[in-house]
Amino acid sequence: MTIFFISGQKAKARKEKIRTNMPEIQKLIDNNARWSDEKLRQDPEFFHRLSDKQTPEYLWIGCSDSRVPANQITGLLPGEIFVHRNIANLVMHSDHNCQSVLQYAIEELQIKHIIVCGHYGCGGVARVLSSTSHKSTCCESSHHHSSPETLELESSSDKNDDLMNNWLHEVKELDEQYASILSDLPFDEHFDRLCELNALHQAKNVVQSSAFKRARKKGQSIQVHSWIYDLNTGKIKVLDRFYSNSLDTSSALTQTSE
Repeated sequence: MTIFFISGQKAKARKEKIRTNMPEIQKLIDNNARWSDEKLRQDPEFFHRLSDKQTPEYLWIGCSDSRVPANQITGLLPGEIFVHRNIANLVMHSDHNCQSVLQYAIEELQIKHIIVCGHYGCGGVARVLSSTSHKSTCCESSHHHSSPETLELESSSDKNDDLMNNWLHEVKELDEQYASILSDLPFDEHFDRLCELNALHQAKNVVQSSAFKRARKKGQSIQVHSWIYDLNTGKIKVLDRFYSNSLDTSSALTQTSE
């Protein structure tokens, strides 16, 4: 493996090239400099404390959607919340990435709360629904929680590419499992309920994970929370909070629709 070191002069030239040719990237670098300077002005020890050790009390498992940033919507600073995000906020036992995050957060960071947060208008859930008999309704819906960008996620996809479909298979199975409850609902309500049900189910998956079970056996106190975020209001809705794997998802679904 060859490691290249960039001299000061070359680094300066490269920085100038970025500024000239990629202003959208330079904007981020400039924003970072202003943010760093402002943080130091407010608290000269801020970065020193951060670099020393992270001691978050919370693990956030959320969607990759750029409109749902964990720190901002919970009002927490860097270092106060440990974050894992993926499409449709899934917690699958076969996903080594998510399971490793769970283990690290529980065993190394000793977090006290695990939050699984979905959001209305989720593009992953929209993809599942638009591949079912609700497809035409989905495309025609004026749903107050969704957006054209959300619904385009599925319609602009290559149907021959199974990567996303495989990733979302658990959401599809949930839709099928609760078809007796969901299928008679108008599409807009069906969409909302499935987003909520998915967040509840993924929280249940946390409780059933090996890392969580080991921690509970050792007497470690961890609360698991299921939330959903409304893009239109910026508000979080609490779906449930539980401590064991005894959550009755179907009754929780009924509660969310009240």
